[in-house]
Amino acid sequence: MYNVAEMLKKTIRAGRILLKVANYIIVVAVFVVAAFIIITYSAGYKVDLKNRDFQFSALLDVNTETDGAQIYLDETKAGEKNATAKNLTPGTHRLKVSKDGYQTFEQNINLAESEAKTLSQIVLFKKNPEVSETKSLATSQTLTELADSSSMSFSAGEIYQNDKLVTRLSSEVAGLSWYPNRNYIAFTSDGYLKIIRIDGTNLVDLAKKDSISPVVFANSGRSVIYENAGKIYEATIR
Repeated sequence: MYNVAEMLKKTIRAGRILLKVANYIIVVAVFVVAAFIIITYSAGYKVDLKNRDFQFSALLDVNTETDGAQIYLDETKAGEKNATAKNLTPGTHRLKVSKDGYQTFEQNINLAESEAKTLSQIVLFKKNPEVSETKSLATSQTLTELADSSSMSFSAGEIYQNDKLVTRLSSEVAGLSWYPNRNYIAFTSDGYLKIIRIDGTNLVDLAKKDSISPVVFANSGRSVIYENAGKIYEATIR
């Protein structure tokens, strides 16, 4: 009876020791895995557990010129006005920049491994610009003389910069003008003053405009002066 009791005690004692060793091994394993993930993440790798692989991640830096603009990447908020998204999985990501009362900016961004891409000087334009007649620039000739349209040309529905195609539209265009940051081009088409980003994305209507004369931007691009129906107007667009 004594031997059985002693054996039972020894068995329990050995079981406790094994349990402690097992717990220690688990803690060490968790630590090693966590350390590996942290180190690879810090080194710019993205761990793909599904495919049992890891690859260099990508980075996207987004800068806007609109106060209060909300920046979303793949439907997740990344920041306000400016944002930097790190350790992104290489591939296509959906960028959206929005603000109440303004046209939404949307674009698919393709990122390669180890790529750091910057999308700068994004501008959100008002959905309903404030328009008023103005005498500051009296004639379409004055607008033509003051407008910045250097290095731009058009042919039917095509817009070019330095002979490189920016975009192709289904209707004719006229009256090309640079937006101040030179990331956007304003033009007339289908009876509207329109503006498009230099990469051919985010085409929006700004105001009704039947004149083929170019426009002049004022107040650092916050307003635009243009001719419509024989009169000169100023619209607050951002």
